[in-house]
Formats: sequence, C-alpha cells, structure tokens
Amino acid sequence: MTPAAGKFGQALHVTDDQTFILVPYAADLALNTFSVSVWVNLADLAAIRGIVGTRINGNFTFDLKATSTMVRGDIGNGTAWLNSASDIPASRGGVLTTGVWHHLVYVVDNAAQNVRMYLDGAPAATAAFTVKGTPLFMTPAVSLGIGSCYDGAVERMRGLIDDVRLYNRALSDAEAAALAGRTDPFAQPF
Repeated sequence: MTPAAGKFGQALHVTDDQTFILVPYAADLALNTFSVSVWVNLADLAAIRGIVGTRINGNFTFDLKATSTMVRGDIGNGTAWLNSASDIPASRGGVLTTGVWHHLVYVVDNAAQNVRMYLDGAPAATAAFTVKGTPLFMTPAVSLGIGSCYDGAVERMRGLIDDVRLYNRALSDAEAAALAGRTDPFAQPF
C-alpha cells in the first residue's frame, strides 16, 4: 500500500488489483441501519471500481462502487439482495470525474426500508428496498474491503480513498452535507 496526499492528510493510493484493506468481522459491524461516508479520487473508470464493501468471502451484504455510467450501491440481508440498484445516474452527476475528489455517502435506513445516496454533499438518489427485509452491513463470514467490494480481481478501486467513515445510524441530509464541507442549504452541521 502506498500512502499519498489525500483530501485530509494521507490517503490510500490504490494502483493495482492487490492493493486494498481488509477489515475482519466484528459483532459491532452487524448493523441494520448505517451510513458509510468516503472521499474518492478515481484514476480511471475503465472497469467497475469497488470503493468499499462487505462482499469479501460472501455476498448479499453491502457495496459501493463507481462505473463509467453511474455510482452504484447494493444492500442485502446476508442471504438475498434487498436492493441491488441504488444508483446515482449520469443525469444526477453519477459519472465521477477522474482526478477530482468526490464525497459519497450511502445511508441504509431499516425503519424507512430505503437507501439514500449523496454526492458531494447533495442528495442524489433514494430507493426503497425492492424486497422487504432487514438489511445487514456485515455477516461473520465476510470482511469489509476498502478499495475492493467483492472477491477476485473484479470491482477493485484505482485512485485515492480517504476518510472512510462508518456510522451506526442513518445520517441526515444536513450531516451528509457537512461531511462534504457544504453548509448551504443546510445551516446546522452535526
């Protein structure tokens, strides 16, 4: 792993399919409502670029990735997908400019049975679960990948990742905006 200048201090510089961080399962990560926040600076969009996810050694949990046509998030319950098409399309800014820092927030709200996505502090997508169920960030069988969201040499990041955060609650619009450094139209950071 190579550190590089990040959005804040140093970032993880992902240059090949072998560069990513694995975080093993812990009981505290068996979350049903959660928010993931991350800064990314993509080097290219030549393939699916896995940013963060818990599909290492398993499937049907969580991932966040960028493609040449959208930013995509998936959420499952550990055995099936609840929504595998939570997307920020090109029309909402979902084709991330390479070489530029972008902030992403992915919010899973079990009570509301939906997913909200934010791009650079602005609401960009909301999607209801297409299958009713209880979302699960992580199961004991999987690992959290930073710079990768799935097994094998697919869905791997190329570029810089910084300030990855996981919250055990659904962030509000104002909180997502504040994490990206925006204060307007939200006046109250958390």
